[in-house]
Amino acid sequence: MTIESMSIGIAGVSKFTLKTHADNRGSLTEYFRGCWLSDYQPLQWSVTKSNRYVLRGMHVHLWRCDYLFVLSGEMTLGLCDVRPESPTFMKSWLGSVNFEQPQIWLIPPGVAHGFYTPGDCMYLLGTSTYWSIDDEFSCLWNDPDLDLSWGVKAPELSSRDANAGSLAQLVREIRGLKSAFLKAP
Repeated sequence: MTIESMSIGIAGVSKFTLKTHADNRGSLTEYFRGCWLSDYQPLQWSVTKSNRYVLRGMHVHLWRCDYLFVLSGEMTLGLCDVRPESPTFMKSWLGSVNFEQPQIWLIPPGVAHGFYTPGDCMYLLGTSTYWSIDDEFSCLWNDPDLDLSWGVKAPELSSRDANAGSLAQLVREIRGLKSAFLKAP
């Protein structure tokens, strides 16, 4: 595996480019080894299948790191650093991730992320903590302050994503929660 530092301008986001070994029988790609990651280790794995024109997000977690692998199809990945203490606070990035170029994306806590699937897509998501609604925060996918040009006007959204608040509200909520968390005995 080759580890690449992202030149996307968001602190802590990593992309791991994977090597596929192919011959006349097919191919093999290693998607995970415990020694590849040091700070966060996945505790839970989930597979998501998204139909075309679906947008999931923007979501952010305060305690959980996500590991994203596209298993089939392609997605547009949108990221925005909403950690007020981060040197890359409010920096965003948008790009294509697909099965043909196998990669692992490490998305640290405090980096908002969304996935748009222009066609059918299946992806594996590893998480460093077990899923909990208490670590699920969101904002509108098309908030202009995200500075993400998705290239889509009316994606299919969950009711939670369709009714999410603004990015400014999300940042205020995160600041309040982190402050309370840091002050807890």
